[in-house]
Amino acid sequence: MVNIKEILKERGKYPITKDGDSWLDYVLEDETKEEVWLITIPSKLLNAVRGNRIKQITQKYFVAGVYNLGTPYLNTGLSMELLHLTKERFKTIDISIFKGQMFIAGLKKKNSDEAFIMPDRYSLKYERYLEGVEYWINSGSLPEDDANGEYEYNSIDVSEVSEQRINAEYYSKKAIGVRKFLQNETLYNMEDIVDIIVPRRVDKGVGKVIRMVDLSYPLKIENILEKQITNVKLKKNDILFSTIGKAFLVPDEVNETIYVDQNMFVIRCRDIQPEYLFLYLNSDVCQTIIDSQKIGSFIHKVTRKSIADIPVIIPTKEEEEYRLQAHLLTHIEKRSYQINSDIEPRILAYWNALYKNRNIKIEKVEDILGMELLEKLKVYSTNQLQEMLHDDWKELNDCFRVGAYKATLILAGSILEAVLIDWLSEIKGNNYFEEDYMVTDRNGRIKRADLIDYINEIKYIERPHWIEGATKAHEIRKKRNLVHAKLGINSDEIDRDTCRMVIDYLRDVIKTRGVEE
Repeated sequence: MVNIKEILKERGKYPITKDGDSWLDYVLEDETKEEVWLITIPSKLLNAVRGNRIKQITQKYFVAGVYNLGTPYLNTGLSMELLHLTKERFKTIDISIFKGQMFIAGLKKKNSDEAFIMPDRYSLKYERYLEGVEYWINSGSLPEDDANGEYEYNSIDVSEVSEQRINAEYYSKKAIGVRKFLQNETLYNMEDIVDIIVPRRVDKGVGKVIRMVDLSYPLKIENILEKQITNVKLKKNDILFSTIGKAFLVPDEVNETIYVDQNMFVIRCRDIQPEYLFLYLNSDVCQTIIDSQKIGSFIHKVTRKSIADIPVIIPTKEEEEYRLQAHLLTHIEKRSYQINSDIEPRILAYWNALYKNRNIKIEKVEDILGMELLEKLKVYSTNQLQEMLHDDWKELNDCFRVGAYKATLILAGSILEAVLIDWLSEIKGNNYFEEDYMVTDRNGRIKRADLIDYINEIKYIERPHWIEGATKAHEIRKKRNLVHAKLGINSDEIDRDTCRMVIDYLRDVIKTRGVEE
């Protein structure tokens, strides 16, 4: 019966040095074992100093199981995997992966000179994961995956296994699904279409050097700090590729000398559009591939070789479409209706096309990229709106807390109106904070829109999804009107309970835009 914690204790008897894993050496030298259970480090198998360890293993044994153990020891952050090696050849290989929290929060490291110290107990999820692995090994019955995706178990056909890859992450269900999906696509090899540049430090010279911490939009050149320079200067359309696998496009001209930090790769496109490659590299499809190929004993990172080996799907749409997509994602400091007027109509048309096609059947990777973009744009838009409303929310709560109920209702109405004007501006592609939105009243006369008109317009456009939201918005409007001087309503109706209801309704309405208080 296999007991993983006992094998983890056994691991502590064998040192791991820069020259390799002494337990793995012992296993490879022993000619008597028909079956071996071994815990080792994935990157040692991939980057062994002394020879090709993967080839040595597969020449002697069949790999029957690879079980990811995360970083199971308190005194080291080394990643570990349990390998099941056997002389008997199986038709399948068992793979398990853990992605959740391993240790109990607040657990302190034990004072010891030993490298491999185990806690008295792990987190509940990790304990369940280990129990599942042991049950699978000892009974032969495949356990269920975690409902929240924190661990998974999979048995795969040997035909899907590469002898050069024994790391469990490469065989995650998601990674296997993506690779199968890519079989129907026309692909480039990354190294055939781009130059992959590795910046090197220059002995003399100090200047502005862009680092991973600087990679956010909008790119703020003025915040980049000076340090020892490298041999690579930043250019427009450079794609900066961090060691964790994220791509950052330099979308605009760089009007001063900026160097690229040595801890990033620079991708310069030769035979592919930079905007498309930026979008593709950050897509869920490509990120799944990148994650499955990362290596590292402590922190899993990408290498130059893993970048060169990335399969790139040949783009099928017009370059202008990818250019608009990239523009939206790299100029996120502005609301969509505030973008430069030269490009705004095209962006609006593209946004509307994405929105209308949000429920299409996914058949090609292009469809996935489009849906991913729409979700990213929703997140960026929501974050902008939340930031815009932050101070007003605080003032609203302050008024309510001190009993300023008239001010509470007035401010609630103002917040509602701002949210709806922003929403309609986004839908129509016009900035209705700067120009009036005009409607036709029941008598056929053109007039400037009021709050009631904004509510009704959006209710009509978003039907049937926003019926409940519109109902609550109208209730807020009616209560706001209680303090309107012309109505002459008895102020006794403006009390704590009324304001509490208005705030609750306002919170619900704003949540329909994805914004939390």
